[in-house]
Amino acid sequence: PLVFERECFTKAIAPVSAQPTKEEIERFVRLSVGKRFDTDALDVPVYLSSSELSVRNKEVEDLSKKGMSQKVLINSVKVDQGKITVDADRVITVGKIRSALPLPLALKIKSTDRSNGNPYGLVLSDVSLISSEEKKQ
Repeated sequence: PLVFERECFTKAIAPVSAQPTKEEIERFVRLSVGKRFDTDALDVPVYLSSSELSVRNKEVEDLSKKGMSQKVLINSVKVDQGKITVDADRVITVGKIRSALPLPLALKIKSTDRSNGNPYGLVLSDVSLISSEEKKQ
């Protein structure tokens, strides 16, 4: 007969900060920006504040009336001293025609309870377009 030896040991778990790390914020931003702008995104309310959700719903409704859809492709995310900037491209589709437009964004996030649906414990609270004058500075 085969004999299996089992071992039992205790290991202390190191405590970690409840504050999200820079890497967690970057992953959250990559996920939530898609939820904010992509017309076919699912589970949107979990990642957006109520104000951003209403803006998103109005934007999606306007695009669908025109027979358009959009998707955002993120090139880079910069998290620096509480400021979050995103360099992205917005791909707008009308039928079989696609156009890519630059989409520089400034984001604000807020903390919330972590859950199975939102393991980051963050919500996207404000999204604003960075003008070309602000980018030069």
